[in-house]
Amino acid sequence: MKRYSIRTLLLATLLIAVCIAVPLRRARMQRQAREWVSAQRGHSLFQYGYGRDTQWYETDSELVVPDILIRAFGIDAFNPVTAVIFDCDELTTLDPLVGMVSLRNLHVNIEMADEIDFTPLAELPKLQSIHFTEWSFLNDSQLAELRVLLPRVRIVSDAHSDTDANGP
Repeated sequence: MKRYSIRTLLLATLLIAVCIAVPLRRARMQRQAREWVSAQRGHSLFQYGYGRDTQWYETDSELVVPDILIRAFGIDAFNPVTAVIFDCDELTTLDPLVGMVSLRNLHVNIEMADEIDFTPLAELPKLQSIHFTEWSFLNDSQLAELRVLLPRVRIVSDAHSDTDANGP
């Protein structure tokens, strides 16, 4: 029978704890961001319902994680939010979205504060597209700021005719 030193057992315990803590921290941050989006009367869409072929969210798809784990750790531990839609209140900040590290699409269908800070969006590594409808009242200076801040993100604004210049 093989023997292990206390130091080896402590290091193994530390490694296991870190491997569990990192995803749970990400899940907690996503849950807080999702709760903020809900408080703004916005909508969060999860990855498990996203159809890669259709490029839309399918309602009949299911997450393949046992319900007991979802009840124990929460849906955020197993299913990242990939899209957020704001369409009900004035948007004054984007800071809480930083917790959604898997966010790919942002849709703004509401008025934004003139002094809104877009820099938190630069901290979202997977962000691919932002769509502003004419009701978001995105002005020219905000659009220019976004293009400089997010050069790889596709930015679409219904109020501006040349907004598809950014992105892939």
